[in-house]
Order: sequence, then C-alpha cells, then structure tokens
Amino acid sequence: MVCTVSDSTVTTVAAGPCDVTAYQGGSAIYAPAQASRPIRVTVNDDRVAQRISFGPVPGVTVGVPVVLTASSGTPAYEGPDSPTRLIVSYTSQNRRVCTVSGATVVPRTGGRCVIIASQDGNDRYLPAKPVRREFPVARAPQTVSFTPPASATIDQTVILTATASSWLPVTYTSSTRDVCTVSGATVAATAAGTCIIVASQPGDAQYAPAQPMTGSFPVEKIPQTISFSPPGSATVDQPVALTATASSGLSVTYASTSTDVCTVSDSTLTPPRGAPAPLPPPSPATASTRQPTP
Repeated sequence: MVCTVSDSTVTTVAAGPCDVTAYQGGSAIYAPAQASRPIRVTVNDDRVAQRISFGPVPGVTVGVPVVLTASSGTPAYEGPDSPTRLIVSYTSQNRRVCTVSGATVVPRTGGRCVIIASQDGNDRYLPAKPVRREFPVARAPQTVSFTPPASATIDQTVILTATASSWLPVTYTSSTRDVCTVSGATVAATAAGTCIIVASQPGDAQYAPAQPMTGSFPVEKIPQTISFSPPGSATVDQPVALTATASSGLSVTYASTSTDVCTVSDSTLTPPRGAPAPLPPPSPATASTRQPTP
C-alpha cells in the first residue's frame, strides 16, 4: 500500500506510485464523472549514500573455493571512500557453474561465474547500487596412470587397467592394429610384434581432458611342441616313413644329422646302401650282469 484517501485527504504510506481517483456522482442534470491521476510518493530520506567496491575476480578452478572481498563505503570527492563497515552480500547468477555461501564462491563446473554484490543499507546508509562481476571457471586438471601388461601371446586377450585421477572412465585405442586390437578395456593379440596402446580420458564438465598416456608390450608367437616317436630300427637301403605331429597342427619337417648313416627326403628315412647296420641295444639281462670296470 502506497497511500490512503479519507474525504479529500491523501495519506502517504510508502514510496511509489499512488493512484487517486476523483469522482462526481452526478445530479438530475449531470451524469456521473470521474478522473484518475497518479501521484509519485517519494521518501524524505536523509540517510547517507554508499557504494560498493568490488574488484575483478581472477579466474578460478572447479573445486577450489574463492573468498570474495567486496566492501562498502561512502563516496568521497577526493581520496578513498570512507568505509561503512556494513556487510556486503553476494548472489550467484549462474548456480550451475558456481554457488555462494556467505563470501565464499564454490566453482562447480567449467564456464562463466556471475556474482552480484549488494548492500541493503540501514537506518544510517541508503542501499548501495549492486555491482556485477563475471569471471571464468576452468575445469580441474587430471592425469592418467597406465601400466601396460608385461607381454601377451597371439590369440590371448589381455585386460587393461589404466586409471584417471578424476576416477572418470579411461578409453583405449591401438596404434598397431596389425598386431593388436582393443574393445573396451580388452586387448586381442592377433600377430607377433609390439602392441602400442594409448590410454586417454576426454574430461567432462568438471575435468579437463587428460594428457594421453602410451604404453607398449611384446606379443609373442604361440608356443608349440612336437610329438615324435622314431622307428625302433631300420635295414640298410630300406626306406622308413617318419610320423611326427606338432601341437599346432602345422606340418612337421625332418632332417638327418647323421647323413653317413641315413638320409631323409620329405618324411621318408633311408639308410644308405653298404652302410653298417646299427648295433642292437644290449638285452636287459646282459646289461644287469655286466661288471663295472675296475
């Protein structure tokens, strides 16, 4: 309520626009009439003016609180303002980016933080004109820790375990797709060589992208074994078929290391003509009764 009217007397209550209507009810000759006019009510205020000093706020980082230091003073024609010692209050215009508690700003995400400083005055000082400050909020830095596996074998899968200081998920890519491929955090080794993996974290609203980390490890061939049972004996100039198998299922090749006794062609062993026949092994009985040499 700004004003009240009693008969022809207006009583002001508060500062603001007061709308007053003059009314005439008419007579036997004249119709009713009315006219409305606004009256501007002002306060006869002898309080002292004040203004806020609120300097620029430097850039801040997500998660690092900042204390604001605006102050209020009475304007001076020369020299610094005289402090009023009244407390300046702050509000955030972008609470998604930053919030305020008392004089402390808490940056929450990267972006632009907008703060309004105000002072409402008291019985001695008039309200100060609010001051606006805008400053950037940088995303927090983060790092990636990545220790690659010691080694892998073709057709073996390996789980990668890099971590980001932000605890955000780490992504992996292979720089040697001819040797290894990556799906999620699983590496599939496909060929012998050096597998090179890049671990990265792209960041989010709170954290900046991390510096990618590269790690490498050797990919070895799959080990295999050969099962080989040679024939018990052979006759001079009589070919013998050799039968050995590899655990890999690959074909086995043969070679003779005593060509004066036998030769090999493909998988066939042939003792040469005229070569002395190998001596038969001693019988178990003979071997058990043989006396040791003094």
